[in-house]
Amino acid sequence: MRYFIRSAEFKDIPEILALTQYFPLCSLPSNKSKLEEKIQTSQESFNKTLKPFLRNYIFVLEDSKKKKVIGSSQILSYFGPNRSLCYFLEKKRAGSYLKIKQIIKGRHQIGGLILNPRYRKSKEVLGLQIGMARFLYIKTFPTDFSKTIEVSLTAPIQKTNNPFWQETGAKFLNKSYLSALKAFQKNRKEFLRAFPKNLKIEIKKLSPQAQLCLSAVHSQTLPAYKGLLKRGFHKSRYYHLLDGGIYLTADWSKLPFLKSAQNLKIQYQNSINQEDHFIAQQTKKGFICVKAKAQKKGRNLILKKNSLLKEGKQALSLKFPF
Repeated sequence: MRYFIRSAEFKDIPEILALTQYFPLCSLPSNKSKLEEKIQTSQESFNKTLKPFLRNYIFVLEDSKKKKVIGSSQILSYFGPNRSLCYFLEKKRAGSYLKIKQIIKGRHQIGGLILNPRYRKSKEVLGLQIGMARFLYIKTFPTDFSKTIEVSLTAPIQKTNNPFWQETGAKFLNKSYLSALKAFQKNRKEFLRAFPKNLKIEIKKLSPQAQLCLSAVHSQTLPAYKGLLKRGFHKSRYYHLLDGGIYLTADWSKLPFLKSAQNLKIQYQNSINQEDHFIAQQTKKGFICVKAKAQKKGRNLILKKNSLLKEGKQALSLKFPF
């Protein structure tokens, strides 16, 4: 098993910082001290020493052959008061509008998915692995998570600029898109205070390029977007305050691929009819997720011995790909 997924550790910081250079994300800071804070929160979240609504989880994908982190993804905490302002689409006879909306009822988000470009065309479908490991974690600890899961997708960017931002938020914060992104990461509450609470944007007055941000996604986000729609997510009426990015939403318990995940006992021995399985297990060392050749036999999952999964213990298993 060359690749496996686990929780982020402080030793991973240089490699995670390197990942942020490939693609800017609101949820993954490129600042070392901020990233240290996030990993501290993540470790406390996996250890369950924080209350569920305060937890943020950072997963990393490791290439064991090179002993290198090559990807990451996250589960983000409840978006409650003062954290969750976004645009809400309101349709009227006169036309469609975007209004500032504050989400009161918390729900978890998935985000922060980055994969080193050198690994994006791997036959192992590594982007799918690092993205979907989060759902196996959610199903392993279902009471820790909101019924509804959201994902905010990055809108198109043209030469580090976002036309939606230029025609909306830039009027209140005299900053470029990338500068605004850094300000958002640094102090979200201060960033949100710059926007009038009664702000109303008439969509037809936006340029075609700005309107495109409300219906399209960044080219690097497109595979994830298509994959989530295919697996049961749907568009919401919410859009990101920063770049107009689309929000997708789903009841995670009703996602078809996740409903097919089975709790099976790990057994080590040679098997005859092996198939690819995506396997997740909570161990004393933490949460582990791997793709491996295995055979389902009754309530057991038979596979060759490895050092990651604990024999005789339960694990969640999905046939791969799903």
